[in-house]
Amino acid sequence: MAKRARDLHRRRTTRLRYPRGSSGERRARPATRRRALTRDDVLKTVRDILNENFGVPPEKVTAEASFRGTFGLDSLDIVDLVYFLQKAFDFEADLDEYRDLHTVDKLAGFVLAKKGGDATA
Repeated sequence: MAKRARDLHRRRTTRLRYPRGSSGERRARPATRRRALTRDDVLKTVRDILNENFGVPPEKVTAEASFRGTFGLDSLDIVDLVYFLQKAFDFEADLDEYRDLHTVDKLAGFVLAKKGGDATA
């Protein structure tokens, strides 16, 4: 009885996931569109990373805030921040590319450029 129920469930979920085309063959559903990454998305993620990993209060993270001056991060902390950002946004960049990104706003613009998001939002 359990095998029959499992087979029935498998057939039902297959029908839902792969609807039939006009000629009767199963076809994949169209890919869902994701909304474009915005500056606010990046700022929120940077705020969360700084809070969770470096103990920076979220209200202290503003667009103009400096990583070294405002947050007191040293070079190793910045390397860790870069690692967390690359994991969060799924991209890779050399550490040399981060050399001139001293503020949260510049970092957000850099991430948006790497991911092809909307830099004006």
